[in-house]
Amino acid sequence: MHLYTFWEKYFSRADKETGRKCWISNEFEETAKTTNLNILAIIRRLESIDNYQSKRKAKDGTEWIEPNQTIFYLGYYGGSIWFIGGESCGIQMFTVEELEDEIKKHPDEFTEDIKYILKKWKHIIKPIEVEEKIQND
Repeated sequence: MHLYTFWEKYFSRADKETGRKCWISNEFEETAKTTNLNILAIIRRLESIDNYQSKRKAKDGTEWIEPNQTIFYLGYYGGSIWFIGGESCGIQMFTVEELEDEIKKHPDEFTEDIKYILKKWKHIIKPIEVEEKIQND
């Protein structure tokens, strides 16, 4: 596979999964600070797992393990959000500390996936200070 084809598929998948145009950057935080995050999501690929064992639970309480090819991203975006594919229908906003507290109080209300993400990457999940943009007339 040519490098161009690889990156084309990689960006296309990131765009599809997030519902936004994405830019994957090696200078992640610096790029996010200097980008209009209302238009473009700046993301960083954290990990790719070919056989991630996702624990799932149906509405009736039935549990199962669903193997997936999974890519975990961390990103910054400040624009509107919409949901694709019916997997999600809403969003809740928490600080890392608030999320940890909510998981302790109501562990059944959170997926094992979010618990995995928090345990593995909470040390890099943080707000970003965006540089003020000056517009010329």
